[in-house]
Amino acid sequence: MIIDPTKEIRIYTKNCIDSDGTIASSHGGTTSYLCDRDNGLLWESSGARRDALPVTLTITFKVNGTETEFEINTLGLLNANIRALKAEYWNGAAYVDLFSNEEQDGIDFTYFGEVTTSRIRLTLTKTVLPNREKQIGEIIIARLRYILESGATSYDLIYRDKRASYQFGNGAQGIAYTRALASRINRYGARVSFEMIPRTDYEKLLSLKDEGEPFLFQPEAVSSPEDIFLVNWTSAFAAKYSTLYKGNGYDLTMEVSEV
Repeated sequence: MIIDPTKEIRIYTKNCIDSDGTIASSHGGTTSYLCDRDNGLLWESSGARRDALPVTLTITFKVNGTETEFEINTLGLLNANIRALKAEYWNGAAYVDLFSNEEQDGIDFTYFGEVTTSRIRLTLTKTVLPNREKQIGEIIIARLRYILESGATSYDLIYRDKRASYQFGNGAQGIAYTRALASRINRYGARVSFEMIPRTDYEKLLSLKDEGEPFLFQPEAVSSPEDIFLVNWTSAFAAKYSTLYKGNGYDLTMEVSEV
């Protein structure tokens, strides 16, 4: 899949990996960290501190405990020290090569021709600094749905947190936060505005809103690819023609909030 590197805003399906599926590691580590939506908490291999020692991660997609096929075209490794890997997918009878990345200075997102599968096997070899344990903060396996032609004209972050304040006997004030995830107290949110977007982007966004389902939102795929969040679109769909001449496109603002 050829992706225009200038297109920042990308929208994906939900991650195919979640707590309902299974991840088997050939070299241990806490595999639940690979799908907890917290890329600050790292899975780390055990006993594979050499580039010559490959580590395999076998990932099985499940829905309500039943192995389930999904259409996928994207692999993302977040906060990883992996420099080389091989990816394979299960075709119902055997594992088939999907792609290989060699000698890269870290791997973020790899796009490939769409396949339908219920299992992915990753073989991790080299690390960015040679001969280290393999580490990954999060794995994203999903289908890239939309790449917006238009960039945002404004992008305002609206993080949220849950807190309770209290006072000590001496009058000092304390705040107790409920942790959203292990490595952070807040959840992502943003207000994203567009001007003069083409009809194609308008239709993509309207279709997304009408579904009413959570989706993976990557607002800065080029400059900050590791910022990808499972969100709901929380505002109403409100768009208007940018000018009296309808061919100039639409103005639109969307608000998203992390699940």
